[in-house]
Formats: sequence, structure tokens, C-alpha cells
Amino acid sequence: GSSSAAMTLLDQFMKKMADRNTDSIKETNIFYQAGTSKDKHPVFYLIARHFSQDMETDLLLLHLLRTTQV
Repeated sequence: GSSSAAMTLLDQFMKKMADRNTDSIKETNIFYQAGTSKDKHPVFYLIARHFSQDMETDLLLLHLLRTTQV
């Protein structure tokens, strides 16, 4: 189904980007996890004003994915 196709695309993307360093994106504090909710779920923050047009979108996506896979 479509969910397995999406996982294949995700797996392909993660494999393609496996050796990429996202420190430059992380340093912008555009997306990060801090604290937990009342139900003990991690809380993620996306700070849109930290986005810049020269930011590599694939690296940003990689950072988002790596950050949420805690």
C-alpha cells in the first residue's frame, strides 16, 4: 500500500543522506526537542523565523527526521 511506498522513500532518503552532517542546521535552532508534555511525550519546536532561503532543504528535512527519532 501507500504506507509501504512512503517507508521505501523514507528509507531511500535516509540511506542517501546517511553520511551528511546536519550541525549547520542544528546550530540555527530551527527545530529542536525540549522537555515533555504532561503525558510524558517529547515536545518539538519549529522556529520558522530561523529559516533562511539559502538553507539546504534536504539537510533541514534530515535534521527534522533525526531529531524526531529519539
